[in-house]
Amino acid sequence: MITKTDIRTLSRLNIKNNKLSKKTKLKVLIILIVALIVSTVTNIGCATLFGTKES
Repeated sequence: MITKTDIRTLSRLNIKNNKLSKKTKLKVLIILIVALIVSTVTNIGCATLFGTKES
């Protein structure tokens, strides 16, 4: 038999899991954005370096 307390604990766990998943999703998004920015910056830096070397 599932009691009301069991349902409450399950709901609390679900809420915690949802919060964690949201935080992890945000972290992943931030990491992806940072990686994109870093890659673009390095590409631009390499292009400028090569441009100055060629000229």
